[in-house]
Amino acid sequence: MMDRQNYFEMLGVRESSESSDISKKYMTLAKTWHPDRLPSELAALRPWVEEIFHLFTVANDTLTDTKKRVEYQKAVMQGGGTPEAERKLSVMVEAAINFEKVDVLVKRRRYDEALRICDSAMSVVRKEADYPAMKAWILFSRDGVDDEETEDEIRSLLRTTFKINPDHVHGHFVRAHFLKRQGEHDKALKHFMKVAKLDPNNIEAAREVRIGTMRHARGRSSAPPPATDGRLPNFLGKFFKK
Repeated sequence: MMDRQNYFEMLGVRESSESSDISKKYMTLAKTWHPDRLPSELAALRPWVEEIFHLFTVANDTLTDTKKRVEYQKAVMQGGGTPEAERKLSVMVEAAINFEKVDVLVKRRRYDEALRICDSAMSVVRKEADYPAMKAWILFSRDGVDDEETEDEIRSLLRTTFKINPDHVHGHFVRAHFLKRQGEHDKALKHFMKVAKLDPNNIEAAREVRIGTMRHARGRSSAPPPATDGRLPNFLGKFFKK
């Protein structure tokens, strides 16, 4: 129960309580919950008693310190301030820090490691569009679109991305390359145009839009002309900026 309580609830005091009243309540609880007061026949419970006493102590230290209390109350107002919420936040922060490594791993073509980090991040944070968009890019970079199962997964990841954020720049960038690789150049152009609009600094998207617009102006498809060997040239380009 305490795992889902904020410090005021743990100590049984009001948010408007004076520091002196909070200290008195803490001393009362400490007399009951101090681990050294645990009867010998309850020794097996000591780890839990120590944890409860620790929570009471942290709560008292936080609420009787004016500066700490102001910051803590902000966290409570935002729906946090409980041990459970703090653990979740810690895991989310760790996932975000690990995710910063993905860009480097992809550039080094260490795709499997990058995928593991993405999967870990997605299991912790389900409403962050960067994660499914990046995983879609990694699968595209590693496997292309020749495998039907991979193709379906990329489509699913992009749907998830746009469900979270319809204007996600990286998501549109990945979809543009995905469609281009499949030969759907006009559809790809629309997504490159979206990227260029959302991120004017994306040089690759601007180039693709310029080339596609020139071809349409000449009354042609945005698709590039066949190469001399009968294959379409590869314009995959460099990895998008985060």
